[in-house]
Amino acid sequence: MVASIQSSSSSASCCIQTVNKSTGTNLFSTSSNLPFARFLSKKPLTVVAMAPQRKVNKYDGNWKKQWFGAGIFLEGSEQVDVDVFKKLEKRKVLSNVEKAGLLSKAEELGFTLSSIEKLGVFSKAEQFGLLSLLEKVAAVSPATLASLSLPVLVAAIVAVVVIPDDSTALVAVQAVLGGGLAVVGAGLFVVSILLDEPALLIRILRAIREKPRIALKLFRRIEAHPEFVRSEFAFSVMLEILMEGNLTRPAYWVIERGISVGMDGIVDALIGGDVKGDVLIKILDYMLWVYTKKVMLKECLLVIDKMLKSVLLPDVKNWNRVLKILRDKRLVGKATEIFEMMRAWGIKPTVVTYNTMFDCFCKNAEVDKALHLLSEMQKKGCVPNDYTYNELISLVSKKGNLEKAEDLIREMLESGLKVSEFTYNPLIYRYCKDERFGEALSLVSEMSARGASPTVSTYNTLMYGFCKRGRILDARSQFSNMLKKNVKPDIVSYNTLILGYCSLEDIREAVLSFEELMCLNISPTLVTFNTLINGLCRLGELEVAQQIKENMIHDGIRPDVITYTTLVNGSWKIGNLSKVRFFFNEMLNMGLKPDRYAYTTLIVGELRLAGMDKAISLREEMRANGFPPDLIIYNIFVHGLCELASLEEAEELLLKIIRDVIDPDPMAYTSIIHAYLQQGDLRKGQELFHEMISIGLTPSVVTYTVLIHAYACKKRLEMAHAYFLDMQEKHVQPNVVTYNALIHGCCIVKRIDRAFEILTEMEEKKVEPNKYTYTFLINVCDACNWQEAFRLYKQMLDREIKPDFVTHSVLMKQLNKDYKLHAVKYLQSLLQGHEGAAERLNDMNWSEENFQFVDFSQKAEQWLSQH
Repeated sequence: MVASIQSSSSSASCCIQTVNKSTGTNLFSTSSNLPFARFLSKKPLTVVAMAPQRKVNKYDGNWKKQWFGAGIFLEGSEQVDVDVFKKLEKRKVLSNVEKAGLLSKAEELGFTLSSIEKLGVFSKAEQFGLLSLLEKVAAVSPATLASLSLPVLVAAIVAVVVIPDDSTALVAVQAVLGGGLAVVGAGLFVVSILLDEPALLIRILRAIREKPRIALKLFRRIEAHPEFVRSEFAFSVMLEILMEGNLTRPAYWVIERGISVGMDGIVDALIGGDVKGDVLIKILDYMLWVYTKKVMLKECLLVIDKMLKSVLLPDVKNWNRVLKILRDKRLVGKATEIFEMMRAWGIKPTVVTYNTMFDCFCKNAEVDKALHLLSEMQKKGCVPNDYTYNELISLVSKKGNLEKAEDLIREMLESGLKVSEFTYNPLIYRYCKDERFGEALSLVSEMSARGASPTVSTYNTLMYGFCKRGRILDARSQFSNMLKKNVKPDIVSYNTLILGYCSLEDIREAVLSFEELMCLNISPTLVTFNTLINGLCRLGELEVAQQIKENMIHDGIRPDVITYTTLVNGSWKIGNLSKVRFFFNEMLNMGLKPDRYAYTTLIVGELRLAGMDKAISLREEMRANGFPPDLIIYNIFVHGLCELASLEEAEELLLKIIRDVIDPDPMAYTSIIHAYLQQGDLRKGQELFHEMISIGLTPSVVTYTVLIHAYACKKRLEMAHAYFLDMQEKHVQPNVVTYNALIHGCCIVKRIDRAFEILTEMEEKKVEPNKYTYTFLINVCDACNWQEAFRLYKQMLDREIKPDFVTHSVLMKQLNKDYKLHAVKYLQSLLQGHEGAAERLNDMNWSEENFQFVDFSQKAEQWLSQH
C-alpha cells in the first residue's frame, strides 16, 4: 500500500487516497463533500521554514504482519542537491563581471595575457602538463568551469591569508600554493569565457602569437569542445599565427578542420581582416594548394576570384594545379578561360602551364590550337621540353599529319632534346594503321640509332599492324626481333599473335602461342581466352571452345558477356539451336546482363534456326530491358525475312523503318536487292537500287558488289562493268570481293586478258588479292599454260596466302598423268623456301584415283555469296 497526501494553501478541498500497490485499487477516498472535509480546510497551510531535506513516507517492502514491528510506514528523508555554481550561472555573475569592465580594467593596469606569457606562465603550464589537463577539463560545460573557478580563486586568497609568513619556508609554501591555485582558478575562468566568446579566444591567440605551437594546442583544445561557438575569424587568426611561423603542416590541419565543419567564410575573414599583405598571400596560396589537392574545383575558382578582386595574385603553380584539374575533368573551355585570365593579369605561364594546355587540346584533338600555342610559347621565350613535343607529335600523328610529326621530331632534335619511345611510338602506330609498314620499320631503325631503344609497346604496335593485315610471318619476325633485343614480351604480345593466327584460322599456332605464354608464367587474361574462343568458334570447334571456357573459370577468370556472345554466335553458325539457348541462359544464370550485341546475336540465331516468332519475342524482351530496336535490329529482321523468301514482308518492314523516322541505311535495301537477285529477278533488284538512290541513300560497296556478281554470273558483263564504273564515280571504293566478282565474270565468258588486267588494277589500288582471287585465275589456265598457273600459285604463297583443297584441285585438274608428275616436280622446285607449303604438297596423294576434283563453278558461287 502507498499513501499520498496532497494539500493546498489556496483551496479548502483535500483529497486523501490509499492505494493498494499490488492491485492499484482505491481503498477509500475523501473529497470536499465528505463530513470531515471542513476540519481540513479551516486554516490555510503556512510555510515557516525550509530545509535541504524534507520528510517523506516510504513503504517498507520487508514488513510483514507480526505481533510487533515498525509498522507499515517508515519516516524517511529525501536529499535535495544544492549546486552553488549553477546558481551563480543562473545569476549571470560572469557576464556581469565582463559587462562591469573588470577585464578591461585589468588590462589597463597591465594585468594582461601578454604580461602573463612574459612571465613564462603558459610555458611552465605546458611544461608541467597543465594544458593537457586543460584538455580534459574542457569537456565540462562552460558554466560549470566558471563556477568552479570562484572557489579555487577564494582558496588562493585563503592560502595567502591563513598561511603565516614567519619563515622563508612558509613564505615559499604560501607563494606556491596561492599562486598555483590562482593560476588554476584564472585558467578555469578564462576557458569558460573562451567557449562562449570567440572574440576573447581571438584576443588570447593574438596575445600568445609568439608561441604558435602553444596557441595551436589551445585552439585545438577549445575547438574540439562540443559547445564551442566556432568563428571564421578564429580560424583565420590561427592560420595567420601558424603561417607567420612557417608551420605549414599544422596550418594544413586547421584548413582541413575548417572544411570539415563548414567554415566557408575563412577567405573573406582573411581578406577583410588586418593580416599583413605578404602573409595574406601566403595563407591564401596555401589554402588554394589544399583545395587543389582535394580536387575542390568550385572552392579553387572562388578563392582565385576573391583574390583577384582584392588585387592579390595567386602563385603560378596554383594556376597550373587548377588547370590540371580542369584538364582531367575535360573542361577544356574553362581551362582556356583560366589560361586567358592568367595572361590578362600579367602572370607569366611556365612550361608546365603550356604543357597542361597542350594536354587539353590533345584531349579535344584541336591540332591548330596546339600548334598556335607552340608558336606563342616560343615567341614568349618559354622553351618547350620533351614532354611538349611528345604531346604534339602524338596529337598530329592521331590526326594523320605524319609529315608534321616528323618535322616536330627534327625540330626537337635541333633543340638538343632527347627523343624517346614516347616520341616515336605514336608515329609508328599511325604508319601501321595506314599500312605504311616500310616507313614504320624505318622509324624503328631511326629511333635505335638515336639512342631510343624500341620498347615492348613498339614491337606490339608493329605486330598488331601486321596481324591486322594477315601478315602473320612478319608479326612473328618482329616477335623474334624483340627477343633478340632482350625485350621481354608481355601478355599483349601473345594476345596479338593469338589474334593473328586465329584471324587466319590457324588455330594450331594460336594454341602453341597460348602454351608458350603459360610456360613463361605469363598469366592469360580474359582477352586471351576470348580471342581463342572466337578463333575456335569461327572454325566450328564449339566443344573445344566450351572446354576453354571451363578452363578459364577453373583458373579464376570469370567469363563476360563477350565470351558468351561469341559462344552463341559460334553455336548458330554450326546450326546448334540448343547450344544457342544454353549459352545465353548460362550467361543470365551467371548474373551477367546481356548487352545490345548479345541480344542481336541471339536474334540472328533464332531467325536462322527457329524462325520469326521467337525472334520477335526476343525483340520485345530487348525493349523491356532498355534496348529499343535500332536500325541494326531492323536490318537483321529484313535480312531474315529475305532468307525466308518473305520478300513482301521484308519490303513492308522496310517501309515501317522509313515511317518510324529511323534513317535507313543501305543494308536493308541491299538485303532485299540480294534476295531478288538470287531469285533471278534482276529487274526488281535494279528497281530497288534506283529507289534507294531516289530517297537520298548512297549504295554501299556491298550493294554494288551483289549487283556486279549477279550480272556477271548471268554473263551480262557489260552491266557488271557499268555498275563497277558507277561505284567509282560515286567514290565508293571496290574491295577484294568486288574485284573477285568481276574476275569471276570475266572467267565465265573466257575474257582471260581482262581478268588479269583487273588483277593488275587491284594491285595498283593497294587492294590485296586473296585465295579466291588466285583460285579463279588458276582455274582459267588451260593445260597448255600450266606454268602460269604455278606462277600464280607461288605468288599467293609469297604473299602468305594459304591455298586450300579447292585451289589444289583446280591447279591439277587439266593435267594428264604424264604432265601431272612433271608438274609436281616443277612445283616442288618453286616451293623451295616455303616449308609449310612443300610439306602439304608432299602429304597429298596425287594419284588419279585418289584425287577428287570439285565442281568449281558451284564452289565459286558459294564463296561469293558468303562474302
